[in-house]
Amino acid sequence: MRIAIGLVEHIGDIVACEPVARYLKLKYPDCQLSWVVNRAYRDLIDSNPYVDETVAVDCLTDWIKISRHGCYDRIVDLHVNYRVCAHCRVPLIKEHGNPFINAYEWLDYGALLEAFSMGAGLPKLSAAPRLYLSDAQRVAVDALALPSEYCVIHRESNNLEKDWTGENWRALAQWIKSNLKLQIVEIGVSKGEQPSPLHGFAIDLLNKTSILETAEVVRRARFFIGVDSGPAHLANAMLTPGVVLLGRMGAFRQYTPYTGLYGSDAPDVKLMRNLLGPARKLALEDVVDATGYVNSVLAERTPDEPRVEPVAAAGSSRDSAFGPVDISAEDLASLRASAMFDAAWYVLHHPDVAESGLDPAEHYLSVGGPSSYLPSPDFDSAGYLLRYRDVADAGLNPLLHYIRFGEKEGRQAQRSSKLSTSLQSPQKGTDAKSIYPDDTPGLSAVLEQPSVSLTSGECAHESMPRTFAFYLPQFHPI
Repeated sequence: MRIAIGLVEHIGDIVACEPVARYLKLKYPDCQLSWVVNRAYRDLIDSNPYVDETVAVDCLTDWIKISRHGCYDRIVDLHVNYRVCAHCRVPLIKEHGNPFINAYEWLDYGALLEAFSMGAGLPKLSAAPRLYLSDAQRVAVDALALPSEYCVIHRESNNLEKDWTGENWRALAQWIKSNLKLQIVEIGVSKGEQPSPLHGFAIDLLNKTSILETAEVVRRARFFIGVDSGPAHLANAMLTPGVVLLGRMGAFRQYTPYTGLYGSDAPDVKLMRNLLGPARKLALEDVVDATGYVNSVLAERTPDEPRVEPVAAAGSSRDSAFGPVDISAEDLASLRASAMFDAAWYVLHHPDVAESGLDPAEHYLSVGGPSSYLPSPDFDSAGYLLRYRDVADAGLNPLLHYIRFGEKEGRQAQRSSKLSTSLQSPQKGTDAKSIYPDDTPGLSAVLEQPSVSLTSGECAHESMPRTFAFYLPQFHPI
């Protein structure tokens, strides 16, 4: 089988969607996997051991031609519908995947990887991204002779609304130098001839390192500070603690583009948000406080303590609460035949499955089910056990019970909103997105409309219907 992944640009998008290649290789081990990408970003794909072929193109229009006329058995188009080629101004009208996830409302569907994977017709993927660095990048960064302790700053994105003011960056750099006694390294691409506001305060690596060399610089940093752009995704993939500046994106006041570390509630990550305007209007004092907080968290760690890794998408414990489990051939056959169990998704989102050496189905029956691991994005193990105490009390595997009895009895496979506040979401923090089904934000949640009570407090909340109005734009592609 020949599979083509299409995601032409940019750095952040490509890094965030790295788990797609791993998922497809797990799902179709013998497939020939190609990734179509802009030439400027091909290093990110060339270094990926799960991709067999990099197809370098000039723009989105080239991908449109390949997706319609290429000799591939399956097209995985990670672009959102109605995206327009920046060079040719040709719009993408998707013929593959979910056309309803489009350029105007994709943030409704969660993090970047989650929205793009669903738009491509894949299951909702929420795994942490990875980067694959080699000795070549390490040697190149060694040659820069950077200090042993430093923080990294990235100031400019490809969207002016995301960029903080030069005055604020300079003031923040002064505070870091004076209070944290820490060297600063500036990374990224210089947009003009004007000197950086960090001139005299930072080691200047603007335009001096490749994408993967920049990732190695970020990996070695004590922490990262920057706007929502490609280098922030590099820091997320490198598990580098960080402070990211976020603001409104169009009609969306709050969004989280990351899965993994920066999409979790890890204490060494702070996503600073301006809910009332763009990131450039974030207060200096708030960013200073966040930087000081992350630095204090890191200061409490011992030198040999590993960096915080995102928690696997599991339940409250990795250990089975029910003791040894007998696995029958019938149980394995039932599980593997069910659409509710996606072995590739299960391995991708639970790294300890591969580490255990067990077959994914055997792992779920012996460890994953009792520990409330999700077998796919369509079944909530923890919610099922919490909702149906008879299943939990009997020590039954939740998905097996649903396959054999629960579906016929009309039991719910996914978590209901009534139970959502009672269940722990290991990957979800205050602002983070979770892989759990009910975390897809609704319209009112995205726009942060206040909740209006229509009844007295004595009336049961669930007895009142919730109503809203919405407008659906109509598109008539030529």
